[in-house]
Amino acid sequence: MGRITNKGSQFPSLFRTVPSNKLQALGLARLVIHFAWSWVGLLGEDSEHGEQGVEVVREQILKKSACVAFEDKLPRSPRPENTRRVVKTIAESQARVIVAFCGVEVLPVLEQLYEHGVEGRVWLSSDAMSQIYLLKNQKAFQMLSGSLAVVPHKRNVPGLRDFVLRLHPSSSPEDAFIQEFWSKVFNCWWNTSGGEETNNARYCTGEESLGNGTNAFLSMPGFDLAFNVHNAVYALTHALNNMVQKESRGPKIFGNKTQGFRPWKLLQYLRKVHFKNKAGEEVFFDEHGDLPGLLDIFNVHFQETVWVGRIEFGPSGIKKLEVNNTALLWAGGSPEVSKTIFFLMQSWEKFNPGK
Repeated sequence: MGRITNKGSQFPSLFRTVPSNKLQALGLARLVIHFAWSWVGLLGEDSEHGEQGVEVVREQILKKSACVAFEDKLPRSPRPENTRRVVKTIAESQARVIVAFCGVEVLPVLEQLYEHGVEGRVWLSSDAMSQIYLLKNQKAFQMLSGSLAVVPHKRNVPGLRDFVLRLHPSSSPEDAFIQEFWSKVFNCWWNTSGGEETNNARYCTGEESLGNGTNAFLSMPGFDLAFNVHNAVYALTHALNNMVQKESRGPKIFGNKTQGFRPWKLLQYLRKVHFKNKAGEEVFFDEHGDLPGLLDIFNVHFQETVWVGRIEFGPSGIKKLEVNNTALLWAGGSPEVSKTIFFLMQSWEKFNPGK
């Protein structure tokens, strides 16, 4: 989940255009420190991913004198006894802040907490829990209302939406990929033979439209992740261009063959690539093969998530934290966090007398 191109790594030629999970864990820990929460519960997926995430959070908050009220794990396929144990732990703990480094496996826990009337918890979650919001589970939304989520910064590729809206099988009859895409989106079969329908198969009419408002493809979750692919493709393009221009024996194309091309040479230029993408953001890889990290902070407002800030990373760690306090809505629907912090401080004094 962390650095993948450290010295001695098995994958020195691996680059990443998506922020690592470690950055998300650092972001969650920074929020705990930012809001001065000192009595925190940790919940992670029972996997290497979850264990490493919780470990990073624990390490960071302990450095700032915060305490871990409890720490528990959830298997990816939780059994009732696992769920009951975690629910009991949360319900009996005085901690009102829970950092969750897990995914949809926490859903049964949220449902049982709701059914048991356990309220007033502020959840801090990573991107893995974002799938829960897509399920539109009312009990989960009720429990997560007022919570914070840290997710990799997403943005749309400029011009991609208009390009996709212009796609149509009839305009590119030789492109089998567009035909397959059309068939998948509209659940029909693009018939190019002109034959009659057989076996009650539903053929595409050609009148289907990607932009008529009834098609949900362009609003599908993950569509904005295409920008990560966009950055990767452009990074390779810039690296290739720089190599061709600067190498005295650059690649010479003869027919379908390339002479003089060595992959290790491209690797050198990829490490040094530096350009601005179409969103005006600088793209370059650090010594670990990562792009500059940028995380968005979202606040759950009942049945919707609202952007409230961001965390920007530099070579040495977190470079900048922005939080719009006026946009925050906490557990119970209150825009004030003072009562929550007061309760947490009472818990701190109760369990740590004399400190």
